Amino acid sequence: MLTKALNLPALIMSVLVLIWPVNSSASSIDQADIYFQQKQYQLALKQYMDLADVGNARAYYQLGAMYYNGLGIEASSSNAVIWFALAAESNFENSAEIVADLLSRASEPDRVKLEEIITVFKDKYGKQGVQRKYFPEFKQGLLEQKIVFGGGDSLDPNYIVDDELSLPENDDFETFDEENFGEDELSNEDPFASSANSNKLNLLINRPYMLVVDYDIEPDGSRRYFEEIQTIGNPKKGLEDLSNNNAIEPTFNGKKVSFIQRSYLGIANYNKFEVREQYNFLYSKVRKYVRHLADSENPVDKYNYAMALLNFTWLTQEEGQAEALLKSSADAGVALAQLEYGLLLYREQRDIKLGIEFITKAAQQGLIRAEYRLGKIILDSPWVVNDNKKALFWLDNAAQKEHIAASLKAANLKLIAKDKTLLDVSGAIDYLDRLSATEQANPEYHYLQALAHNNMRPRKLSVAVTYIREAIAMGEDRDWDVTHWQNTLKRWTSGGSVTIVEMDSD
Repeated sequence: MLTKALNLPALIMSVLVLIWPVNSSASSIDQADIYFQQKQYQLALKQYMDLADVGNARAYYQLGAMYYNGLGIEASSSNAVIWFALAAESNFENSAEIVADLLSRASEPDRVKLEEIITVFKDKYGKQGVQRKYFPEFKQGLLEQKIVFGGGDSLDPNYIVDDELSLPENDDFETFDEENFGEDELSNEDPFASSANSNKLNLLINRPYMLVVDYDIEPDGSRRYFEEIQTIGNPKKGLEDLSNNNAIEPTFNGKKVSFIQRSYLGIANYNKFEVREQYNFLYSKVRKYVRHLADSENPVDKYNYAMALLNFTWLTQEEGQAEALLKSSADAGVALAQLEYGLLLYREQRDIKLGIEFITKAAQQGLIRAEYRLGKIILDSPWVVNDNKKALFWLDNAAQKEHIAASLKAANLKLIAKDKTLLDVSGAIDYLDRLSATEQANPEYHYLQALAHNNMRPRKLSVAVTYIREAIAMGEDRDWDVTHWQNTLKRWTSGGSVTIVEMDSD
């Protein structure tokens, strides 16, 4: 077989590792690279192997380098060439050159054997194999059709502008403490990320707030599964208003469906003149923050610049500038940019297929929000073949990283899936136990607890009935469609008393 005496290009020896800033939105590939850089090779190896399973080209390359150099694993040039070959299938860096070099140095019998093994590995880990196993299958004939709202032809679910739900009054403004929030404290950092700086801003802006938030509009019009994209101050009131006011119901070919939406509340809806007049400190800080990003060619800086332009809409920009920056960053492989660009195309229904493909790329990097979104798309998007097994894979990935919405959706599938191989009552209960501290006010949490207690062995039907009654009451308070829950309760009870009977788990 191949020997360690091979004189490979220097990049194999140094190993390509691109580290991006780590925060709460860091991807698994970022964490794997950090482990590698810190020489925690066993941890890095595990992360890279998990990412290789879903077709991450950088993980393939890193595994090739680790096998070749014997980092955290026994050195093996033959295994190295296999992983480099998988990276070459995606044209990643100089992997094709490395493979050609390695194979050219092998004896003829060894080369033939290696090529056969590479073919087998490509079937499992390569593009086509991964696509079949994990990624959505598009309904090609439906990709040009749109989700509309209110039964008409509107693509906008917000007939009433969201900022009318809850806006701060001038009397609520608190004075900025510029003395304790000096120029040096923010420097060139993002002052609006989830960090110590955000905590300082929360002290500066108490009641007035800014909120950019993603959520799902469910088929009954209810808004659920909120993910804060940008916050300043305390957005609690804005979130409450959103959750308690249903949107227009989304439909596709006349059928009610779910869809993702992004809303801008509070200061996020103010124009340039209002922000400059009423929030001059904020205005100055944001402008200072973006100035240092404007001329940077760094892909992460481009992403941050794009998000500043998108979230602070009063910033001066050329037409299409934010989207161009986002695409450039996404093409360079920044997972957050891939997700945001994909969501933009998907949410605005401009290019559904390309949007999902970019979301998929972000999920391949182990970005939690992308894993949830891809799972949700595979679960119920009208543009793809809905597949519970594929959906549960991605939802499980995000749920294991404590993503709340993914945990709820994964628990639901584990309790009601028609494919019995997906049923997992104990796994669902585990997710629900993790959510007990945060989701007590969520009707869906109580409904899932009801299903879990009904499906567990021994069955605890009386407890299940208590939970589902609570779910129905809470859902009705929020104007959710709880018809299915009511019908389930009827099957579980008779004449107001609980009757223990054997029933289907749906």
